[in-house]
Amino acid sequence: MEALCNNPSLAKTAFSVLESKFETANLTNLIINLYASYPFDEAEQAEIIANANTNQSQLQGLAKNPKLTNKNQVLFNEKSESKTSSMFGNYTSTKYTYNEEVRTCLAENPSLTEEVQQELSKDGSNSVLCTLAKNPNLDKQLQLDWVRNGGYQLKKHLARNNNLSDEAQRIIVDDGDFGGIFQNLARNKATIPELQIKLARKSSEIKKSLASLTTLHRRAQLILIDDSEIDIRATMAKNVMICSEIEDRLLADEVEVKKSLARNKHLNLKLQTALANESDDIPQILAANEHLLEEVQLLLCQSEDQKVRDQLAKNLTITPSSQLVLVNDEYKNSKELLAENINIIEEVQLILANDEDSDIRAKLASNIGIALSAQKILANGLDTDVIDNLLANPSLADEARAIILD
Repeated sequence: MEALCNNPSLAKTAFSVLESKFETANLTNLIINLYASYPFDEAEQAEIIANANTNQSQLQGLAKNPKLTNKNQVLFNEKSESKTSSMFGNYTSTKYTYNEEVRTCLAENPSLTEEVQQELSKDGSNSVLCTLAKNPNLDKQLQLDWVRNGGYQLKKHLARNNNLSDEAQRIIVDDGDFGGIFQNLARNKATIPELQIKLARKSSEIKKSLASLTTLHRRAQLILIDDSEIDIRATMAKNVMICSEIEDRLLADEVEVKKSLARNKHLNLKLQTALANESDDIPQILAANEHLLEEVQLLLCQSEDQKVRDQLAKNLTITPSSQLVLVNDEYKNSKELLAENINIIEEVQLILANDEDSDIRAKLASNIGIALSAQKILANGLDTDVIDNLLANPSLADEARAIILD
């Protein structure tokens, strides 16, 4: 249902059905998603906004909708002002037509016009302002106004904006760090290289955040890899965009760093091979990596450490050639784990289905990826555990069920 919510081509009938289901089940977030994604035309939008029976979830969703027209964006930010006199002087109070939650959702809308952004920037709600600060299409001039004159809360949220201008970034860094502003900037993919290099020399928390940044420039990487703190180097080792200059440095680092490197989802053949030949638990961690190259999988299949082979047997991306090696493993445990792997090929399933060990066959019988040919072999067996597991398997085919019940 959530996938349907995000489908802009939803037919009106489907929309009505989904809305009814979500309202009945009181699924507020899904109602918001539904209204945030449906392509209402301008008249439909205006009707929803004007309708007294429209609930808050519907309004919040529509306020987020990128299809919300300029005219209707203005309606969501309607307000009235009244002047009051007292012995202390005159003052003006502002009353908004829509509550803070709706205005906050409006501030999140990526299609906001500059005019509406300017109006929202005067809002008295901290929630509205901080949400607007993170809006990816926030006006560049408004960004500059806020980094120069805004409070630290605004700057902190601005530092998370993935479209923060280079000039705004430089001003933030030049102003100094307050309340985690630099840490947010260190996590921001838009942070420019010259500022990454500056941040790479800041506090441990900032450096650690920067070390995981996938847009981290090579010069910043070269600074961080020399850091004295192992946590920072270990975080760098997991970064999928590490540059070639630091590969050998990582391989020569301490065990904890190499363990982190073994978890990296974007390792080349050189790094994977080197890690496969390491000691400690490094090859075992590498064997669980779902981005292993076939050459390295075959190398790990030959490991003398059973724990390494066990991890590889559980790996959902184990290749057919590696499966065919492990299916003949001398230890039962590796074969049991292989039998549980939902991605094993039919040829391997047939070998396991004919295994002499009933525990291995029972594991295969529970595998939801089991092929009909393997089901039929197991269905003709007499082991109670195997048959029970097969009958409980939601993937059991009618043909195999008929053999069991014959």
